[in-house]
Amino acid sequence: MKRYREEERQVIEKFVAYRNEITGLNFVIPKEWLEDSNNSTPEVECIARDDSAGVAIALEHTIIPSYADQKADDQIFLKNFIPIESALKRAFKDFGFLITIPTFALTRNSDWKKTVQSVRDWLLSNLSDLPETFRRYADKEIPFELRISKFPGDADIQGFARGAPPHRGNMSSHLVPAFQKTLKMKARKFEQHKDCIRALLLESQDVSLVNDESLYKNYLRALRSCDITSYDEIWMARSSFDLFRCYHASDALMLLANKNVEIGPTFTAMWQHSIEEEDKMGGVPMVLSQRQRC
Repeated sequence: MKRYREEERQVIEKFVAYRNEITGLNFVIPKEWLEDSNNSTPEVECIARDDSAGVAIALEHTIIPSYADQKADDQIFLKNFIPIESALKRAFKDFGFLITIPTFALTRNSDWKKTVQSVRDWLLSNLSDLPETFRRYADKEIPFELRISKFPGDADIQGFARGAPPHRGNMSSHLVPAFQKTLKMKARKFEQHKDCIRALLLESQDVSLVNDESLYKNYLRALRSCDITSYDEIWMARSSFDLFRCYHASDALMLLANKNVEIGPTFTAMWQHSIEEEDKMGGVPMVLSQRQRC
């Protein structure tokens, strides 16, 4: 939880810096975060202020999962495999490595402690002698596959990753409800901050599973049954690229935030047509053109 909170706050800090850059304002995040000081009522992460301009912005951040049970699997992954990653980094300083495990590798009924120890011991014993690409198939000792890539002389790349989830099917079937749930649930946190700019910062951490176009289309699908009047601004963070897209704000701010990107009311008809065509095909994604849409 501590690691997640640190990463979350780094994203918020980068967002505030980006928003300051494009608007010329100077919002400053206080040292004390509101969510740390108020446990009695639902509270936003923080309120940043620009005292010289006399304005404040209430900020709430949340991750939009790309598939069912992603958050639970994230927690299992971080708790069990990041410590192994740290041990491998201490042991192997002359080469890089990327070890990919399946999503949901550790199920609720598995012996996590024994399996994780087996993964750690096997990698510490064998990683240095493996070829640059290697696949260790599942067996009784480690009941899931390990795909290993090594990078001789490049120790900057060292870590674990997860493969695409099995049977993920139509991403809209999960993303739309995820957006709807978030937009409805987070609105409560802004009720006591109507004197501030109320900004919801969504985040997608999946580079390989969803692209910017898919995220925006499914956000628009979610709006069919969502009231967003509780928000002055809605943003999407792509933390892997330090990239921020503005989904909802004043026209002027959306133009500043989405330069060379066709997002916002001006392009609604184009997006809605694409969504309607996709829905006719059962949700199969359509690429609009070679021009940058998102």
